[in-house]
Amino acid sequence: MKLKLVYPLWTHLTAVLLILIAIFFTPRAFPLPDTAPIHFDINGQPNGYWSPLASSLLLFGISLGFLVLSAWLDRIVSIDILFANVIDSATARMTGQ
Repeated sequence: MKLKLVYPLWTHLTAVLLILIAIFFTPRAFPLPDTAPIHFDINGQPNGYWSPLASSLLLFGISLGFLVLSAWLDRIVSIDILFANVIDSATARMTGQ
């Protein structure tokens, strides 16, 4: 049984390109400060700090995770369609249609 992708692989190309761009441009932003404000209170004063490098790595990880999830869901959908076609053809043979 050969699995066929429901969507062509080029539909994932945008996500792959964005990840490659992030990998290419993140090192060019160095040197990054140790911490940067990431959250502000109602008066506009910073009350939360985090490392910019950690933010970049988190963004990269989330992007990669969504790409893997997308490919995995595409595989699940193609398996469901494959089995639906098998069941439909078996039902048609049993009923004589």
